[in-house]
Amino acid sequence: MEYIKLDSQGKKQYYLEMEKTINEFNTNGKKTIVIVNDNYYPIVDGVLTVIDNYAKNLKDKLNVLVCAPTHRWKLPVCDTAVLFCNSTYFHPLRYDYSRVKSDKKFRRLLDKLRIDLMHIHSPYFT
Repeated sequence: MEYIKLDSQGKKQYYLEMEKTINEFNTNGKKTIVIVNDNYYPIVDGVLTVIDNYAKNLKDKLNVLVCAPTHRWKLPVCDTAVLFCNSTYFHPLRYDYSRVKSDKKFRRLLDKLRIDLMHIHSPYFT
């Protein structure tokens, strides 16, 4: 899988693209499902595999938005819409601790989205 490391200008562009995606989701007439997880690529485990398959299999019929912590703003190049939140990486656990409460941009964008169903596959922080 390819990854793009975002700097501050790249983050601004990412948030603008996510705002466009959310506006499209709100106006295209499809139902919207949000899938929340505690990690995303490049941290791979069984839960992420399930989340990724959900998103890939549902995106033709529904608007699918995955919410997960970013891994050092190293974003995977994929066709799934993912709203990343800030995080802190814990190396011994190989896990990103999401900092949703302090991520105002993430919360603002999620507040704008018209959500029909939310699947929270998040046993911990997100």
